[in-house]
Amino acid sequence: MARPLVSVIMPAYDAQSHLHEAAASLVGQTYLDWELIVVSDDWEDYRHLLPTDERIRFFRSPRPASGPAAARNSGLFHARGELVAHLDADDLFHPERLARLVPLAMKDGMALDNMRILDYEKGRQIALLFDLKRKRLDFEDALDLNHPVFPLCRRSLVGEWDEDIPFAEDVLFNLRAISQISHVPVLNEPMMDYRVRSGSVSCSEESCLHADEAYSAILKRLEHSDFGFCPSKVGSLKKMFERKAALNRAFLNLKGKLDIKSFAEYASILDAPGKVQQNIACS
Repeated sequence: MARPLVSVIMPAYDAQSHLHEAAASLVGQTYLDWELIVVSDDWEDYRHLLPTDERIRFFRSPRPASGPAAARNSGLFHARGELVAHLDADDLFHPERLARLVPLAMKDGMALDNMRILDYEKGRQIALLFDLKRKRLDFEDALDLNHPVFPLCRRSLVGEWDEDIPFAEDVLFNLRAISQISHVPVLNEPMMDYRVRSGSVSCSEESCLHADEAYSAILKRLEHSDFGFCPSKVGSLKKMFERKAALNRAFLNLKGKLDIKSFAEYASILDAPGKVQQNIACS
């Protein structure tokens, strides 16, 4: 029986220093039936930085600086796989990731693994995405997450990315997919490295301001639009974005007082048990 093709979509913008390592982590997969679709959003020609492999395909976004959502939609347009995954140009897949997740995704429609959240420059681990006891994730569980997730999905569950949302578009994309199934199986072993890098969109000086604008825009639109969700889930969605907006403002107020450089580090403190979480959340 033929194994399903996995289309891995990778937007690239100012990615010269780290693109090769990310792509090489896919070439090193023990699961061989994949294609990597690299979409240059700054219109740079990255082909000389990519490993030589016929499974890697290179495209440019519809126009320069279209944004990551538009670049990912362009990648989806070119994708040929039955399964779809996303890999940012500064993150890494562990060698067994696809081999472990493909059977779960084919059975349940979607699959997740645990993820190491790392400081890119220092190489230290900031946190794990999930508690090691986590076995599954449903829609309500996903609303409580403070870190991004990178599921492997059946193409039939995947819609388009919201190109008019400048931040948190991944949250909407993933939640729409998760809302279509009862639960997502989770491998509690880390199979991916999410690397927090100085200068990246999520770690820039302006990221908190962009997030605040995006959350406000999303909440305003939720007053008259369901973003493709079942109407019964819109109330929970509103509460989640209200919580995210409040956490983002708290981080913005505390950023100069804490020895942390990114929301990922702040979120890892919030997710930790005990008084530390309570004290920071209430500061």
